[in-house]
Amino acid sequence: MISNKGEASFAKYLTRQRVPWIHHPERINRYQPDFFVPSTKTYYEVIGTRQALHQNHRRITCIILSQPSVKLILVRPSGQIIPYRIERNEVLFKTPTGRWSRFGKNRIGLGSRYDYTQIGKLQEFLGWSNQDVSDKLKTMGVDVSDQTISNWRNGTTNPGADKLAILAAAFGVAIERFYPEK
Repeated sequence: MISNKGEASFAKYLTRQRVPWIHHPERINRYQPDFFVPSTKTYYEVIGTRQALHQNHRRITCIILSQPSVKLILVRPSGQIIPYRIERNEVLFKTPTGRWSRFGKNRIGLGSRYDYTQIGKLQEFLGWSNQDVSDKLKTMGVDVSDQTISNWRNGTTNPGADKLAILAAAFGVAIERFYPEK
């Protein structure tokens, strides 16, 4: 049963369009979109208000950057599509006034306190070497050396937003893990 008013409105919209849909399909990298349309292999995230968009921006940004093969469409309850684009590893959303907007002061709106020690903690927990992490990232389309992983691990350099999202996916954790609340 759909309890969210925005999701209920969008479900009615899909039904009127005679499109078969699934509510809350399987998770994608710890993220569960609102709807899935099997005929087009498209996931939909319903955004009822601007505040909802800002509240959900972390998970939306993470899935867009870390899973480029997944077709994710942001929609209003009426079915109107919310345009977005990726620019320099940032996800920009088109506002009702036609301007492109980003979140927060940094690239993905997660705060500026990146905790590089989490990489080492996750590697220890999983028993992975820097080479193992590098190899895993290569299978996900990110070509980085084990020396780069070492630099990220000791805080000499920081991964960009796109690489951090994929790194989180490789470890099987949410990107917020690298931005702990203090």
